[in-house]
Amino acid sequence: MPAHTGHKRGLQSGCIAITIVPSRKTGRFDAPHTGSRLVTASRTPFLDAARAFLAYGSDPIAAMVMKRFGSDVVALRSAVGIATALTVADRSKGKPLFEGWRPMARSSSAVSPPIAMCREAAPQLPEALQGKGARP
Repeated sequence: MPAHTGHKRGLQSGCIAITIVPSRKTGRFDAPHTGSRLVTASRTPFLDAARAFLAYGSDPIAAMVMKRFGSDVVALRSAVGIATALTVADRSKGKPLFEGWRPMARSSSAVSPPIAMCREAAPQLPEALQGKGARP
């Protein structure tokens, strides 16, 4: 496993980092990555991004983290392969739960390589949010 970079949140030097931003659709998020939109209008951007990374050849044991735009706090962390097998469902009075993922006929996982590592990743803010000081 790669050594820690010394970052206050404990990110590892070979991990994949995504930063989500609000989508134009309410309750959904985009995950821009290296200048393109990795995932658009997703209710589960971390999990959809993991599936996209795996489809483009990422190592299933590679570490992956997610932050919200404007925050340094790591909101979610997983191995790519583990995250690809999950989805979020609301089965109990508004309480979201992880459960096994089942592919749908139409996937919202629009992908675009290449994959940048944590230290190189720089999220691109959608044009609609540029200059507005928006925070999720």
